[in-house]
Amino acid sequence: HFAWYSVEDMVTPFQSIIYFVLLLFITDRKSVQRVMTPFEKLGKTAFTNFLVQMIFLDLFLAFVFPYPHPTPLQAIYIGIPILVVFILLTYWWLAHYRQGPLEMLWRKWTYKNV
Repeated sequence: HFAWYSVEDMVTPFQSIIYFVLLLFITDRKSVQRVMTPFEKLGKTAFTNFLVQMIFLDLFLAFVFPYPHPTPLQAIYIGIPILVVFILLTYWWLAHYRQGPLEMLWRKWTYKNV
């Protein structure tokens, strides 16, 4: 027995698939690939970036931000500088190491028996 509360609940999975397919086709273009180049190195440190950003945002929102939840515009104002800082940190890190610190730990833990 499924309890569908609204049409949006039924449409959301299909909408996600459509977005994925559209992004797949859009990112196949050379012009889009050139624009996305600065974000390419973030993939090598995705696990580290995700966890550090979540910890940072949790602390920031708990101690600095005066409201319980930011509005969409406030989220953009908070998110873009964080993204820029993490892109710069990632480029610096990857100039010295092959992958992110948590990715290294994950790889050592995963392949320890190999």
